[in-house]
Amino acid sequence: MAEEMTSLQRCLTTIRMEPHDRVPVDLHNFLVTVKDQKLPPAQLFHDGQLLGEAQVAAWKRFGHDMIIVENGTGALAEACGCQVTYLSGSAPVIEKPVLKNFSEVSSLRKPDPWNSPLCKATLEATRLVLDRIGSEVCDGPRRPGPLQPGLHDRRAGDVDGGDGGGR
Repeated sequence: MAEEMTSLQRCLTTIRMEPHDRVPVDLHNFLVTVKDQKLPPAQLFHDGQLLGEAQVAAWKRFGHDMIIVENGTGALAEACGCQVTYLSGSAPVIEKPVLKNFSEVSSLRKPDPWNSPLCKATLEATRLVLDRIGSEVCDGPRRPGPLQPGLHDRRAGDVDGGDGGGR
């Protein structure tokens, strides 16, 4: 068995299929994080600072190895043009789809995560988490398909487009 590792070491070693001290834990906890903050979900989901602080606080409380910074799949839907709504105690949900029928698919636009309030908050929260604890915890592993160019791990490039300011 390997010596005790940090969360980041544990995740990266496991990904490389090398010996590790224990199985890494991913606490997919964005709704628990919201509940712990005792704020309306819509407020937390739109504020990258609050969302990031909440994720850091949850990591300090629970000690999980991997953080997935998100505010629900509604963020991706909103970035693609759907209208989302906020239910009490829930992740954002699609209220109105962007397409009425499949024949409209050619009218879809490439999403810009920085112009989508929910995605922008996620990007800002990710930056905050990586700045605060990125050397200690693994950010990932999930990267949403249509927004992948805007969500790079700092170890591979910066969150906001790869300026090389990585760890």
